[in-house]
Amino acid sequence: LTPAGLREQWAAELKDRFHIDATVVDAGALRRLTGSLPVGMNPWLAVPLAITSIDFVKRPEVLPSVLACRWDIVIEDEAHGALGASDRHHASEVLASRASYVLLLTATPHSGDREAFLSLCAAGRVGGDTLLVFRRTRSDVKLGVARRVHQLIVRPSAAEMEMHCLLGAFSGALRRE
Repeated sequence: LTPAGLREQWAAELKDRFHIDATVVDAGALRRLTGSLPVGMNPWLAVPLAITSIDFVKRPEVLPSVLACRWDIVIEDEAHGALGASDRHHASEVLASRASYVLLLTATPHSGDREAFLSLCAAGRVGGDTLLVFRRTRSDVKLGVARRVHQLIVRPSAAEMEMHCLLGAFSGALRRE
């Protein structure tokens, strides 16, 4: 599961790095697949490795057929997008419950909302399962912690200042309207 904009990147990375062929499943691919299968066969069963978006899977017309399958592993990239009470969270949680293993990936720092974080950590939990967390920092991967910051002062021209003022006035008028 990934945001829609990352599906092709995931497929390419799996192919290039690990020689794994994955199928990007979206509405068009699902329609074509359904048309090529025997009537009544769940198209998700015909895809050995599916890459799809969380927003596609959460659709009420899609989720039941996805949940009819058992999954070896569910990997959810940008998992922080499924925090809180939402359709994304529900889809993520129920899909994770149908998988032997769940891998949640995010590079977004913890926001401090303990309830949302615990909700995410519980995705797919069965009984006494424990969550194993890997956290890597820039220094862990030898990228260094220090960053070089160069301040560049830009002075707008008179024409640019006028454009900014006009844009501000226009934005204000839109807000008031």
